[in-house]
Amino acid sequence: AIAVKVLLCTAVVCLLSLPFKMERRDGLDAKWWSILGGILLIIGTGVLLFNTKKVHASERWAKVECCARKGDWNGVLEAATLSEAQKSSLMLPYALMAHNAKGDLLQTLFDYPVQDHHSLDMEDMNSRQAYCFNALCYEYLGLWNESLHNSFQAASYTPHYMTQGLLRQIIRYNYLAGNKAMVLKYAGILDRTLLGSALADSYRKAAGTLPDERESLRQDAPVRRTDQLYNLLFLQSEGNTSRFVVERTLAYLLADRDLTNFEKIAKMFPEENFSIPEKYLLRY
Repeated sequence: AIAVKVLLCTAVVCLLSLPFKMERRDGLDAKWWSILGGILLIIGTGVLLFNTKKVHASERWAKVECCARKGDWNGVLEAATLSEAQKSSLMLPYALMAHNAKGDLLQTLFDYPVQDHHSLDMEDMNSRQAYCFNALCYEYLGLWNESLHNSFQAASYTPHYMTQGLLRQIIRYNYLAGNKAMVLKYAGILDRTLLGSALADSYRKAAGTLPDERESLRQDAPVRRTDQLYNLLFLQSEGNTSRFVVERTLAYLLADRDLTNFEKIAKMFPEENFSIPEKYLLRY
């Protein structure tokens, strides 16, 4: 936004300076140039003010996605504030995921306008924003192949069907999945992009630590794209009891007011001291 403002101001200054750079034959020319300059200044200012809100909204959303990819959850919450999450169904899932990653989702869940467990996920599952969000969520669930699938889906919504950011993400997920051949393949593509050679070299070096046999590839558990609660419960039954998975499962159950199953699962992890938060009791 700052760069746009600087360019617009520079353009206005250049236009206003034209009368002083051109040969003026009489005072009438100067008068008309002054009028024209004033009109251009008013139009330029109006365009700048009109677009500022949209520019700021785009900047905020870009910050949310960028910080989430980097794991900067404080940065996510600085952009996806409570007021923004109350206004936007796009911001709400990111804010809740940030609290999930920080380990305080149950305590903060009912600060937000949560209606049921669907509030923790994107409203429109067939959108670029949803696929980017799902790729990140599956990463924290340890489902690398699902992260890859959603990254490719997100890329299909971009003008050239791929971005450098998504390409880097795809390489990383292939590395986590143990797919050496695909890491090398996409690193080669990244090497031909602007400023991508250094990062491509680092990925190639990392790929050298992976075994060559495809049998070593990690296989994801079967998931249901439209039933995240099922996925979370299935992961726990398969032994994935990370705090992210367990706390997210409990948050889904609380959002649906399923206290019976909440207490059953919470009792399985006494060391975590999971309990029904006071804000839930105040709301219901």
